[in-house]
Amino acid sequence: MEGGERVEFKPIPAKDLLIEIISTSELMIDLAYASALFNDEDLAHNVVELGEKVDRLCYQLAMIIAIAARDKEDAEAMLGLWVLASNSDKISDAATDVAYTVLRGLGIPRIASEAFEEVEERIGRYYLSSNSILVGYCPKELALEGKIGVDIIAIKRGSTWMLNPSDVKMAPNDLVLVRGDRESLSAFKSIASGELKEFKVPQLPPVKEEEVKTPERKLGSMLADLIDLAKLSVNLAHSSFLYFNP
Repeated sequence: MEGGERVEFKPIPAKDLLIEIISTSELMIDLAYASALFNDEDLAHNVVELGEKVDRLCYQLAMIIAIAARDKEDAEAMLGLWVLASNSDKISDAATDVAYTVLRGLGIPRIASEAFEEVEERIGRYYLSSNSILVGYCPKELALEGKIGVDIIAIKRGSTWMLNPSDVKMAPNDLVLVRGDRESLSAFKSIASGELKEFKVPQLPPVKEEEVKTPERKLGSMLADLIDLAKLSVNLAHSSFLYFNP
């Protein structure tokens, strides 16, 4: 966030602020990886803007905590809240750093691009055909995560990216950014193109493992594992806090 911008106090419930901070930082992870994978500067700019939003939300939460903490017991009770928000802010900062690799034209090494293709939960983007069964419906109505295992995280219409588009009715030529595993993305691709007229996940042949991996491929596989573990760690950490399960 720009240093000269003033953040004014707003009486927003701490719970609502925390939920917004967590959900935004988690969204930024996928958008940052997508901006790097597809070398999409518009998407990278969105990540940077979301990072600034998280900063503002954290400042708001800090003011709420300062007002609410009247004594030692209140301060101790609020500590966990601030730790979670602060760490979510660090996650958003890391996602912003990934986006800046795109905006600064640093480029993504080939092994990194290949690593994105090996992760368990992948990112794909597909244009909608005019005869796709998705046209005219919004993601919330379709509930695709329960049907074919994909989650629509953004839609680009013209030059504008719409983030968290649960209520956006999809239209022909929309570019849809989705998250899912290999089979689920294959199903969505066929549905988006109009080739598949039902919500069905095809059985794909297993990916053949290379008998001898080059050092570059080994490094790519290690990077893919690192990405998977990082995302899993974030989800587990947030869940353990929210459900008090240490």
